[in-house]
Amino acid sequence: MSTPIIVISVIGLILLFFIITYYSPTERRNRERLDQLLSDRPKLSHEEYRAVHFPESAVTSEIIAKVREMFDEQFGLDLKGLGPDDDLSTDYSIIWEMDSLADVEILVGLEKEFGIEISSAEAAKLRSLRMIADLVADKLAQAENEKNANKPCDATGDNVAR
Repeated sequence: MSTPIIVISVIGLILLFFIITYYSPTERRNRERLDQLLSDRPKLSHEEYRAVHFPESAVTSEIIAKVREMFDEQFGLDLKGLGPDDDLSTDYSIIWEMDSLADVEILVGLEKEFGIEISSAEAAKLRSLRMIADLVADKLAQAENEKNANKPCDATGDNVAR
């Protein structure tokens, strides 16, 4: 074996040891802390979640399902106990410590899933699942209104199909 390969192998083993000893306990502590925060919470289905937390809202079960599924998939955790008004920038900021790019990936996922655009200014204001779901619902309603505004009208002012 040549010297460069040995050096690279040793460096790789040192990095692997560092990652295992440093990140694993931290990730484990983060997961345990999150489990403690969510332990006394009911795990509601998407429909139950909407009925309990969004009864008079324009937010649909589909929006709630997709937002919650994106969080679950992104972190590989069951976050069904996460409430709609839990502040993701304070007590629950721990989820961002688990994956530093998760917020960007979730926003991109929402944009692709719903065919919307979320500006940086809008994204910076998002602090809870409710705020995220409300923004998606507002964006979809805005797109629908713009689509309807572009349809031709008949003599009564009603939209007609093309």
